[in-house]
Amino acid sequence: MATGEYFNSTLQNNGVFRRELMAGWIEYQMQQVIKTNPADDDLQNNIHSNFDFGLIPSADIIDKAIDQYSVIKGKNGFAAMYPNYANRNDMDIGFSMVNNLGESDANGQFSRYSNMELPIYHLTGWWDIFIDGQISTYNNIIKNTGVKTKSNQKLVIGPWTHGTIGKDSVTDQVFPKSVFDLRIMGNLANSEDKLSEVFKGEVAAWLRYLLNYNPENFLGEPKVLIPESNLWQNLGAYDVRIPSKDYYITYADFMNFISGHKGLSAIQAEIKQGSNTMFYSIDVPADESNQAAGSQPFSNPVVPDINFAQVPNVRFYIPGPVNDGIAKNESEGNYWAGSDEFPLTKNVEDHTLFLHSNGSLNSNIPTLSEPPQNYEHNPDDPVITVGGGNLAILTPSKDRLSAGPMNYADPGLATLTMDRADVLQFETAALQSPLTIAGIPKAKIFVSSTPESTSSGETDTDFFVRILDVYPDGKEFFVVEGAVNARARDYVRSLALGNENINLPYSNINIGQTYELEFNLLPIAYCFGYEHKIKVLISSSNWPRYQSNPNLPMGNGEFFRREPKDGKSYSFNGIIMFPRKATQNLYFSPNEPSQIILPKFNGTPLAFEENEKIIDDFILDVFPNPTADLLHIQLNKSGNYNCFLYNIMGQEMLSVKINDSSQSKINLQDFPKGVYVIFVVNQKQQKAIRKVLVF
Repeated sequence: MATGEYFNSTLQNNGVFRRELMAGWIEYQMQQVIKTNPADDDLQNNIHSNFDFGLIPSADIIDKAIDQYSVIKGKNGFAAMYPNYANRNDMDIGFSMVNNLGESDANGQFSRYSNMELPIYHLTGWWDIFIDGQISTYNNIIKNTGVKTKSNQKLVIGPWTHGTIGKDSVTDQVFPKSVFDLRIMGNLANSEDKLSEVFKGEVAAWLRYLLNYNPENFLGEPKVLIPESNLWQNLGAYDVRIPSKDYYITYADFMNFISGHKGLSAIQAEIKQGSNTMFYSIDVPADESNQAAGSQPFSNPVVPDINFAQVPNVRFYIPGPVNDGIAKNESEGNYWAGSDEFPLTKNVEDHTLFLHSNGSLNSNIPTLSEPPQNYEHNPDDPVITVGGGNLAILTPSKDRLSAGPMNYADPGLATLTMDRADVLQFETAALQSPLTIAGIPKAKIFVSSTPESTSSGETDTDFFVRILDVYPDGKEFFVVEGAVNARARDYVRSLALGNENINLPYSNINIGQTYELEFNLLPIAYCFGYEHKIKVLISSSNWPRYQSNPNLPMGNGEFFRREPKDGKSYSFNGIIMFPRKATQNLYFSPNEPSQIILPKFNGTPLAFEENEKIIDDFILDVFPNPTADLLHIQLNKSGNYNCFLYNIMGQEMLSVKINDSSQSKINLQDFPKGVYVIFVVNQKQQKAIRKVLVF
């Protein structure tokens, strides 16, 4: 399922218009229906052309469609960019109420989510365009449904963009094999032609669990029905219908037929010649040209049989250091963790980093007033978007999508998005121990804005925070970002405090006055490794992901949509105004401590962390792996050991003692299929860990 909440995740983020996603997507969709078609002369027919829009120019049609979800006011006088927009129920399930019969009702007292009593598999990625909306949708279902529905919600968050779900290669990073531990879509890696892998994946297993393998309603292996045909086909002197009886085959046989591995046998056919009727049993041979290179036939069960009752409701991948040359980082990050909630309320604590005037970033709050830092925001020369949760933004050189964890130190990108005068940079010292975060980071910054050629009056502006992981070798990978519009500051603070108040007014800021802006960044889990640094970038634009703010005051309920250098003007209180440059100030003092609050994660990996390194000549091997029954445990020296077997929830399933020996074996035949971890502890309390797949 995709998100059911679009206002705060798709239309805007903390009051800032998601320009590329909204305008770009609407433009793409509208281009399909606004072409001139002489055959279209009726509003009620099923032909779509510019006739349906009064034959106005195509560009104007697209503009009006975008304005509908940004500029045009609803019946209560507020444009769609405001949280109290009258038609917000068109965007968010949570604002579309129902009555006690479950029917749509503007005056209904019940959440539409209470109608959604059904299992849902929520699949997203940290750099997905819908990440925050997907998490919100999951939590709304948990809040408004019954116990059984709650237990059948699964939220999986991987290290992916919208277009790389289930893969290991995500723009500038290739994640370790652990990204496939859950086998969401099988092990597709960079291949898109392995159909068999899709059906080995967890998404297919989830469907099979609900439809066929659920212990409460076990139906066995799925079958495919090709129903009896009532259509007669004329073949010269003969009339034929096929199949003449319902034809059932196993799901595996059906998949083998469409993938070219196996034909269909004994399909019943009826043939008429004049008054004579004949019945035949027909074999249809396999079409081997449909076989993907290297593919193998399916067997039953086509998909793994997983007991999802034992699977945590929330599982998320924690990306970490990749090929950074630091040996200690080989076991840091890049694993799955599990929980019954997200954001987390357990195993997490605030880790605050304060920004300082000298560009440092550390845990020390300023003890004295430090000189403010400033930069000029030019609405017509914005900072260029690089990386993050984007759908169709290309890099400036147009060589690849600009999404996910991109390397800001790339010479073709650095001067456009980071190393420029309108971007402030703050950086920690090299980390002496890893820092793992999981949740929703927050920013609290103290700022002022002064447009050129004026020193008083009202204005508006935006601020952006981006967090990077600085590698020891100089690479700088995007991690997460957040945005805030100054006019929306009170509403945005209510979101950051976890209590959305849609009735808090938007108000312009006074020129030169200092304001505290507190806001959520986007959700993320991430591990900063040994010797890595954390970098924070502050700017006032991030285009084209977001609109470049014109630094103009806005009227109540209004929104001014613009593009850099488009020449548009805006009328405020009867005065025609054009976009203007502004000097932005960022403050650092005991009373104005600009800071980033990271959700430090103190939990354990989902199935613990496999340790393949030799520790004090302590070597563990397990075989066969995967196994369907016996698992042999082999150590390199005799001794006394404690062995524990855990499931993917971290629950202990079995314990075995090895006394004065170097080997043992355990029988896993009766264990549910899935991923387990064998955890062996020696007399020195040193640990060796191996993942085990039971099939």
